[in-house]
Amino acid sequence: MIRLLIQWLIALLLFLSYHITRAQSPVQVSGAVINTAGQPVAHATVHISGERQSLTHLSDSTGFFLLTLMPGSYLLTVTAIGMKPFRKEITISKNTILLDAVVLSSDAVTALNTIVIKAEKALIEQQLDRTVVNVGALIGASSGNALQVLEKTPGVTVEGNTIGLNGRGAASILIDNRPTHMSEADLLHYLKSIPAGTVEKIELIPVPPASYQAAGASLINIVLKKNRLPGMSGSLNAGGNAGKYVRGWGNASLYYNRRKLQLTGSLSHNHDNGFSNAHTERHFMDQKGETNTLVTQRHFTRPGFNNVSSRVGIDYDLSSSTSIGAIAQWRGGPGWSSTRYTSENETTNGNELYSGNGYSRQGTFTRHHFYNVHALHKFSENGGQLSVDVNYMQHNKSEDIQLNKITTAHTILSQYFLPGRIRVYNAQADYNWSAKKHWKIETGWRSGNVSTDNIFRVTEQYQDSDVGEHISNRFRYQEWIHAGYLSVQKKIHRFNTKLGIRGEQTDIRGSEPEEVNTETKWFRKSYISFFPSAFVSYSFDTTGRKNMVLSISRRINRPGFQQLNPFLVKEDDYNFSGGNPLLQPQFNTQIDLRYQHHNQWTFNAIYSGFRQIIFSSLRVEDSIFIRQPENIANGIAAGVSVNYQTTVAPWWRINANINLIRLYLRGKTFGNLIREEMYTGRINAFNHFTFSKKWKGEWMIFYRHKDLQGQTANRPRWRMNVAVLYECMAGKAQLRVFADDIFLGWIEKGTTKNLENSVVYFRRIQESRMAGISLSFRFGSKNTKAQHRDTNEEQQRL
Repeated sequence: MIRLLIQWLIALLLFLSYHITRAQSPVQVSGAVINTAGQPVAHATVHISGERQSLTHLSDSTGFFLLTLMPGSYLLTVTAIGMKPFRKEITISKNTILLDAVVLSSDAVTALNTIVIKAEKALIEQQLDRTVVNVGALIGASSGNALQVLEKTPGVTVEGNTIGLNGRGAASILIDNRPTHMSEADLLHYLKSIPAGTVEKIELIPVPPASYQAAGASLINIVLKKNRLPGMSGSLNAGGNAGKYVRGWGNASLYYNRRKLQLTGSLSHNHDNGFSNAHTERHFMDQKGETNTLVTQRHFTRPGFNNVSSRVGIDYDLSSSTSIGAIAQWRGGPGWSSTRYTSENETTNGNELYSGNGYSRQGTFTRHHFYNVHALHKFSENGGQLSVDVNYMQHNKSEDIQLNKITTAHTILSQYFLPGRIRVYNAQADYNWSAKKHWKIETGWRSGNVSTDNIFRVTEQYQDSDVGEHISNRFRYQEWIHAGYLSVQKKIHRFNTKLGIRGEQTDIRGSEPEEVNTETKWFRKSYISFFPSAFVSYSFDTTGRKNMVLSISRRINRPGFQQLNPFLVKEDDYNFSGGNPLLQPQFNTQIDLRYQHHNQWTFNAIYSGFRQIIFSSLRVEDSIFIRQPENIANGIAAGVSVNYQTTVAPWWRINANINLIRLYLRGKTFGNLIREEMYTGRINAFNHFTFSKKWKGEWMIFYRHKDLQGQTANRPRWRMNVAVLYECMAGKAQLRVFADDIFLGWIEKGTTKNLENSVVYFRRIQESRMAGISLSFRFGSKNTKAQHRDTNEEQQRL
């Protein structure tokens, strides 16, 4: 009933927007900004003002801009850094208007601080190989963390420990174009420690080009906020939210730019708290397929952490063509998790066979260090550019887990001590060369090493006995990847083509579980793979308002570090989990055909073919459920995605995103056949309201249809969010208030099947319903005459 209500609500919303649009009769006004040489001017500020409305927009990378206005007379003002301002009076009629090209001439003495213009970016911007989501347009996303921002991003899904994009499988996550190199669980913990107020935009790259490393079905790049204003400037951000429990965060950033020197620094604190309430029913069946034993379990878990993170960066221009820089990051702090559970085992006639309860306490401490040295040199004689980066990262994590299981017969105490370490060394060099007649060549080399060392120490004993069982394991893993790539881009009239090839050699070495009085056994793997990619775009008009892009790429998903560790960890009487050293890499073929119309409609046809898909699988041994990753199937994900954004009225903007995917899975897990087909879909409806110059609001609806994750089929769920923004102190201070999942519809329900003589039904509630508040303040110079370039590398490992 609720699902049908949401579907009708979204349909009514689109229906109303259509008829209000007809009644108001807004007009699409488009144009292009170029310089005196005829080249496009990207990110120029286009400001239009009149009696009926005032609007500001930024031109895209091709210089194109699109405004939606009511008929009337307006003053058009276009400005760009280092250019003379352009002003012209225009009259808007009832029909769509294409303005003459706006030509800006250079002016070395122009100081833009004499004109104060605030640009409001659209929620979604489409580029050649990626979709950019501007987080600043999401009012309700600024009071949480980076993971919550991803959950609200159109096309992105967070399911368990996996972050995916448009049904393509697990995506690789970058922070400022730099890889994270963490396990899935540690990555989610890290994203929770990043305040959402520090995130500038999310780049969604469904088919990455050859310059990116080939790992990951797709790529999501989280770009943090930066400041290029000259002089001293900074920002202060603080906020909190609460559902069943309270969370809070704070961030302070400081920037200093003067002549050739740029210094940046930031300090953040994040306190997280939450809960998970799970109910699981496991049906064990006889040979006739009828349930003869039912196991019911209930888990209530409270996780949380306190993290402090800091970042320091320096860039220095040795000359007009050469610069060097360094970055140091540190993050650390304690975490905790407590779980209480009950379990009941009974037959179908109601006879109780077993009952018990217990609790566990887990304490963790994480220390994360990252260091980067980079250099950039531009060759003026041929337009080439060489960048070099050297990175080092160390991620230490220690866990101390205590389990106490109580039954009618006895009490069992278990102690787990799990220290672990990840070290990453890598270096890369990239060279870009732009020739005349629209040629561009990119090439580069990258080498890296990843090493992990994890120790498991387990002690288990009965409370009424002094004799305990001691189990230990040490898992060590090393990975070397050497890669080279070459890509060529050529623009011919309205066609723009980019072809690339990447080759990667992978060598891995890992230890199997150690046994008493025996030497450590090692497994080794080595393989070379090639990953071609192609991008072809065609513009149907000279302004780039209507274009089509075809993208094709081959990708790889390597097993995670801990996924190869076969050591089994006991969670309770019915659950064990471990890795699988026999895992093979997963290969994907990605095809994406996109049509963009007037920066208003975007249509995508999506195809992904998967081989040797890695899923977390369950097998049953004597009523014990053992969860391990396995290459269980081949599959196909094919479908369509539609994004629509428009200005219904001067005070109301809409962005609606709809995905419809058909999933196919064919394979086998632990001897059980998997033959699954399913339609899945997602709907995101975003409404932005401008009540006045100081007050803004948003209303968001998310609907996710049933989905398939290996052996598990998830049922539909939905949520509704609202938020309000108030600006004061000439826009320097912003107060945001939000409420998420107002009707508590984001509840996980599903079924796990394809098991030996058993099936599992589950229901899980997490803290998705919450309300929060945040306050941000910016200070410093307003002079934007000089801008310092960003020296972050453009090509990184996923």
